Amino acid sequence: MPLSVSSGLLRRFDRLCAIALIAVISGCSTLVSDERGSAIETRGRAAPVEDASVGVPAPGVSESSPAVVALLDQAVTQQSGGNPEQSAATLERALRIEPRNPWLWYRLAEVRLQMGMASRAEQLAMKSKALAVSNPRLVRNNWLLIARAREHMGNGTGAQQARDKADQP
Repeated sequence: MPLSVSSGLLRRFDRLCAIALIAVISGCSTLVSDERGSAIETRGRAAPVEDASVGVPAPGVSESSPAVVALLDQAVTQQSGGNPEQSAATLERALRIEPRNPWLWYRLAEVRLQMGMASRAEQLAMKSKALAVSNPRLVRNNWLLIARAREHMGNGTGAQQARDKADQP
């Protein structure tokens, strides 16, 4: 890897670590907008990160610790940068902190599918779906990911069943 790319990655990583540290030290009191556009304070909680797959804040992430938010941001950057192995390792670190966070399980399932591990991706999406019962959008996203995983495994019937479940209210 050229030195300039490596140095750029290190600077970005250092910047992310510094931001995470500042967020932890400052008590994480920030203002963000809720669903109605009203400003709300998130004292003791991290501000929501953007769900890159749909371009909106990830609802379950707003209650996550600053460390998990920083790890999720790092994992998304690694995944989009073509480093799915590093992204998976980062998500697994976040899951050790918050094992009941369905968004982390969903992201890990996406990464595993990108890595060609369709069976594992389906299992992870099922775990996310089970944890996301109060979030219909995430449940739907999980069914769609399960459908893609089943297609990769050559299970067209199972993929269609998953798509049908995704379309149910």
